[in-house]
Amino acid sequence: PGAKASRNVGVRLERLAFDRDRQRLTIEGLATDSDGLHATWSAEGTALLDSPAFTGNVTLADSRLADLLAALDLSPPPAVTAGELGNVSFAARFAYRMAPRQIQLTNVQADVLGMHATGEGTLAGSDELSGLVTIPEFAAGKAFQALLRAAVPPTVDVSALDKLAFTARFDTHLATGQATLRDLKASVLGATVTGELEAIPGKTGNVFRGSVATSRFPPEPFVKAFGKLLSDGLKAGELGPMQLKTAFVFDSGADTVAAGPFEAEIFGLKGSGNLTGRHVTTAASWTGQLDVAAFSPQSLMQRFGLPKLETSDPRALTRASVQTKLTVDAKGGRFENIVLALDDSKITGDFTVDGFEQPKYGFALVIDKVNADRYLPPTEEKAKPGQSAAGDIELPENNTMRLDGTVQVGSLELANLQFAAVGSRIVIGDGNMQLDNARARLYGGDFAGSFGVHAKGGKPGLTLDGKATKLDLKPLIEALTGEPANFSGRGDFQIELSGTGRKIVDNLRTAGGKVSFAMRDGAIKGFNLGSTLCAAYNLKQGLPMPSGQPKETAYQVIQGTATVTGGVATSKDLLGRTTFMDITGSGTLGLAEQKLDYDVDAKLTGKIAIAGCQTMDDLIGSSIPFNIKGTVTDPSITPDFSKIVRNRVREEVHQRLQDKLRDRLKDLIH
Repeated sequence: PGAKASRNVGVRLERLAFDRDRQRLTIEGLATDSDGLHATWSAEGTALLDSPAFTGNVTLADSRLADLLAALDLSPPPAVTAGELGNVSFAARFAYRMAPRQIQLTNVQADVLGMHATGEGTLAGSDELSGLVTIPEFAAGKAFQALLRAAVPPTVDVSALDKLAFTARFDTHLATGQATLRDLKASVLGATVTGELEAIPGKTGNVFRGSVATSRFPPEPFVKAFGKLLSDGLKAGELGPMQLKTAFVFDSGADTVAAGPFEAEIFGLKGSGNLTGRHVTTAASWTGQLDVAAFSPQSLMQRFGLPKLETSDPRALTRASVQTKLTVDAKGGRFENIVLALDDSKITGDFTVDGFEQPKYGFALVIDKVNADRYLPPTEEKAKPGQSAAGDIELPENNTMRLDGTVQVGSLELANLQFAAVGSRIVIGDGNMQLDNARARLYGGDFAGSFGVHAKGGKPGLTLDGKATKLDLKPLIEALTGEPANFSGRGDFQIELSGTGRKIVDNLRTAGGKVSFAMRDGAIKGFNLGSTLCAAYNLKQGLPMPSGQPKETAYQVIQGTATVTGGVATSKDLLGRTTFMDITGSGTLGLAEQKLDYDVDAKLTGKIAIAGCQTMDDLIGSSIPFNIKGTVTDPSITPDFSKIVRNRVREEVHQRLQDKLRDRLKDLIH
């Protein structure tokens, strides 16, 4: 349909010679003109009667490409005019033989659409075409891009194809349409591409399969060409230099592609694996296996414009690798069977992303071990001048992250504390964060509770609600202070606290709530309460000092509750018990500075078993007030015996008055 019924052909011949005996035909100076196409020919035929064969040359002078397409009953793309198609020229040497039938072109030279092509080709029989084509680098003009645009999916911007080059060997079966490109080498989008390609016609479209390998190439042309297939806002600098090596199968009818095994570089990452895509030219969805080689998370975050995280360990967030199964489409992604090695930690589990414009993240992760302190800013005493410290951590003002997942940690180090069997649900949304059902084993005991961050609005703050039981206090205190412990025993604690402020330290200074504690069967180092009281008493009485004793006070129980206001815990029911004394009192503890100020009454319940302290035996049953100041790690104790002296004087006066009254009564009676 559409073919012309006849064409006007002009022929001019300079010489024609036929040698019957030698069966040879010579044609020289043959020129043809057909619909604007001007060609010259020369040929020589041999064995014309037995087995005809011809060799010769053909040259197509500068002619309009539109005329050539018309002669072949082809039409240019609607967006291109005949003038924009330009001219075409062609020259080649040809050879033809009848048996076995073969047509061969050699020394092919062609200029068309701004490119110069060379090559050779052979048609064996009626449908087996093979050959070689080479196109040195050329600038792709409007006409070439229009022709290419008609052959590729509409999601590809062919204007990005600026300079191109191509060479390949080809084999084509004209009857079936099956074709193969071998030894392919091309320059496109700033990359050098090598590979193999086979096209197999199908009922609904062609199937393309083969392999491809690229050089490392810049991202800008790629983003321009395939921007419609990429996430909105993705920048060339974020993609970084790219590289790909893979085998593939693309089914244009089914609109599917399978790639793998592949090796690739993108986002500054190097990965390998396999991928299968569906609806790849419309709404692509992908499934597969991905392995990402070792990379630096710090560098990756900075690639996407995020600031470098200040960590106490400069080596933190510098080593990571990932293995995962993935399912990704325009709506989100699911990553299953994750194996993430992060620095010295191994993380396994699943991770989901719901939506990309305003993503919601979900996860169920298991971590073998992690030192969280490495990823926090340094402590205040270790921070360099001008460097943020852990207490300076600020709650984010405009956090839009949405996240809901669970995490389990086999071994966790946080705030110098060692936790085991950690588990929690983490929920982030609407600018806030909540750790629900947090639980852990630590220092022989258990912790359960929750932790909340309210970061949205004008009153940001933190909340902590938790209960710890049967904690071994000695290693706990050593971990908190970094010094040899001055306290031992086992303790229970219950905390309900909340504070306000953008910084952690501000929340401590504004904290309010309730605290209860109970510690049993331990000792306090740094002072010997019995020796301290005895020494102070003997000094006041002018008596010899007691013999030297270890600076340690054993206790049976220390317990109490506290109301916290403005970062200060006020306790009115402090109770302590030793083998020789019951202690009650009240006072305050500043949470941020850990400053103590307690007034205590110590009631002697038994003898102080220290040589030289029998002087206090007659005080058994009496209360000795004293004051505790200083800090939790360095307390100072000052006893006040003036009350005892006043009480004893009062008792002596009272006794004398009773004696005098008794004597007077006796006199009156007698």
